[in-house]
Parts: sequence; C-alpha cells; structure tokens
Amino acid sequence: MTTTTRRDVLLVGAYERDNFGDSLFLLATERLLEGRALASSVVSSDMTDVLGRRVVSTDAALRAASWRAVWVVGGEIGGVTVQDALPMSLADPLGSEYEQLSPAERTDFDAFVSGLDGQAPAYLPELGRYPRAAGTRLVVHSVGLTGAERDADGAITGREAVALRGATSVTVREDGSRAAAEGAGIPVSTSPDLVHALPALFPDLAARTSTVGDERRSLVFQMNRGLVHHHGAEELAGVLVGIATEHDARVLLFPAGTARHHDSPEQYDELLSAVRTLGPDVDARVVTTRDPLGLAQVVASAFCWIGSSLHGRIVSSAYGVPRVSLDVDKVTRYATTWDPDLPAGVTLDEVPEAVRSALAAAGSPEQVAHGRELVEEASSRGRAVAAEALRG
Repeated sequence: MTTTTRRDVLLVGAYERDNFGDSLFLLATERLLEGRALASSVVSSDMTDVLGRRVVSTDAALRAASWRAVWVVGGEIGGVTVQDALPMSLADPLGSEYEQLSPAERTDFDAFVSGLDGQAPAYLPELGRYPRAAGTRLVVHSVGLTGAERDADGAITGREAVALRGATSVTVREDGSRAAAEGAGIPVSTSPDLVHALPALFPDLAARTSTVGDERRSLVFQMNRGLVHHHGAEELAGVLVGIATEHDARVLLFPAGTARHHDSPEQYDELLSAVRTLGPDVDARVVTTRDPLGLAQVVASAFCWIGSSLHGRIVSSAYGVPRVSLDVDKVTRYATTWDPDLPAGVTLDEVPEAVRSALAAAGSPEQVAHGRELVEEASSRGRAVAAEALRG
C-alpha cells in the first residue's frame, strides 16, 4: 500500500521569484521537514523552471486550511511590505505597470493579487487575521530584521513587532537583528544562516559533477545591477581580467537572481563581452543554470568567490571557498557576526588585494575548523526548530 506524507507545515518566503538564496532556504527547510511542507509566498507563482513546482499564495493557504505550523524561512524580512515585494515578484510587463500605478490603484491591486493590504509584511503572516490559524505555531527562522521600522532606541515597532511577539520561535541570523528584536522585548536566538547547513543536509552536493565543465580553476563573480551600473562593464572587466591573469583562472559570471531588481542578464552579457575584449586569452562565460543546487555547486567548486550576494558568501563559507564580499550593508553585517576574518565591505579598487588576502586566510586550520562549526551549528539549530514545528 502506498502512503502519502501529509504536508501540514506551511512555509513562507520569497519563493515566488528567482533568487538563489531564497530558493536554497526552501530546499534546505523542506529537507529538514522530510516532505511535510508546502511552499507559499506573497503571491502564487509558477516556479517550475527554478524549483520544479508552483508556489501557492500564503493568504489563500491560511484561509483554506489549518496548519500544524507556519514557518517563515529566512531572508531580510524586516521592513519588506507587500508593496515593496510586488515590484520584484511580478514579471514584466506587469511589474513595470505596477510601479506606474497611483497609490489608490496599487491598494486595489495589492488586495487582488495577494489578499493583503499594501503595508502588510510581505513574508511575515499576521496569523491573528485567520480564524483557521488559531493555535498554530509560528516559527521564524534564519531571518534578518534590521530593515524593520524601529523606534529611537532601535527596537522593532509596528505590525512586524506584533506578529513576532506571537511567534513560538524566532531565530535571527546576525547581531544587529538580535538587538532590534530584543529591544522590543521579543525573545530571539541567533544562529548562522540555515544555508550554512547545506553540506550536512545535502552531503552529496560536493560530489556532484560541476555544471560548468573543465578542470580550470574558476573565479566566480556576481554583482547586483546597481553596482554594475555604478562601475560600468569596462571597469569591472579590467579588474576581473587582472585577477584571472594573475591567478591563472577562468571567470564565471554568476547571476544570483534573475527576478526584477536583482541581477541583470543584460548587464552580464555586456560584462562578458568586455572581459573577452580586454582579455582575449581569459576563459570567461556566464553561468546559465537556474537550479539552486547547481548554482551552489558552482560556488562550492570555485577557487574564489567575489560578489555582493549574501548567500554567495554563505555557500562559499560552508564549503571553505576563499571569499571576498563587496560593500553591501547586510553582507557586511553578517560577515562581522560569523565570518570576520575573510574580506567584506570591499570596494572595487580593493578587490585584487582582497583576493590575495582571502586565498591566504581561507585554508588555515583555524578557518577550516570555524567553517565546520558554522555548518554544525546551523544544522543542529535547524533540526531543533523543525522538531518543534512538528511537535504535537
């Protein structure tokens, strides 16, 4: 007789769009919950090309059924309202048209597509709105909260504070988020980001064949569209060609997310052309897979990671890859808490020397041991939270 595992934990996160870190959150949490979870987001979305499934609407799922637990899975949820999320969630032309709506038109549209008002937290459900959610455990795990509305003392306020006070468990990913929550009287734990647990949750990942081909060492480079626009393709290409030549590496341009307002495929194509023009002897290409575990394998196989993505940094750390993070606040905050000995907050002109520093530091016995500790801590905390979510 065939048995079917009951999916009785509702996962909530930014799974409605293509973003490397959010997709890894989903896969890691599903592994922890052993098939008991259903993925939901601020709007329903067909994510078959990236995740192999559709993602349902959180509001619709909470209205339609009762759940053993609702689990908010990772990311910078602080201060992200429905109106903040939709420009990233909606593909063009609809996303562009949404941004042109008047405030009144946006209010109507928000309710129509999400079931929520525009100022509601996008990825932190207010369970008190749902009669079927009475008594449901709310688990908030591996999140950032520093973007939330805060008072003069830095404590979280408003609707997010109310929702978080009703949670069974809140785990934040860095010290700034912990201070913001504790200032509002919200009990929290701090743990390395859940994505650190990939080597424990997916032990076969490191053995997978790389999706990018030959055995030459790979310099993996990622940059969000704002930074690419600021520096320009030629300046970036000059830095990459110099590093690749110095270290006899090929260049892999790594789109961490292709959703609106994330990384730009068009910019990557322009950058690739500039690298090939300035360094005709440099092997360069754009990573084309959108499979989250395939992308993680690309990073895990690199000789060095350079980027603005937080989860590029975290996957690099989990697999002991030398890493250099560009000057992005949330990445620098995270690195300061858990990974302070590898370069972060780096400006473009500092990157070549930062790469040399990262290569020298990453293989030390202390760094190897520290990396293993982060993997174990993220894994054990994730398993403990999963056990709590499934209890009863």
